[in-house]
Amino acid sequence: MENIGKTWMLSGWLESGTDLEAAELAKQVDKCLFAKDGVSQGSGEFLGGKVAEFWGDKLEGNLPLLVILYPDEAAFREGSNFYISWLDLLCYRHKIIWAEEKSLFLTERLVSNYNQIVGMRNTSRQILKRKLKQIILSILR
Repeated sequence: MENIGKTWMLSGWLESGTDLEAAELAKQVDKCLFAKDGVSQGSGEFLGGKVAEFWGDKLEGNLPLLVILYPDEAAFREGSNFYISWLDLLCYRHKIIWAEEKSLFLTERLVSNYNQIVGMRNTSRQILKRKLKQIILSILR
């Protein structure tokens, strides 16, 4: 969980290019930064630009990457006004991810403890039945 709370965000603009070329460029950025073949986990648009998000195969030990490719410099400059909003959004999302990870951990622990208690209860019942049988047999003798 060392990377929970960390997201890389890269933004820029493309002078020209298709949506497919923008998606491929975002994928290459992920590959260059993290030496892996990234698969976009989500994509969308913001101020006319293309947004792609990359995650590893699991949350633990991976750094998410958000790539925003605006259509021109003017959109890029306008997008820079939203930097603090992006930080807030990512901060809230990381809190949600952290809470989800904690809830999964606590659920596993709860199930494990429950199974242990049920096992001890069943063992205790068997012991009590044997003791009760011995007491009854000793009384009847």
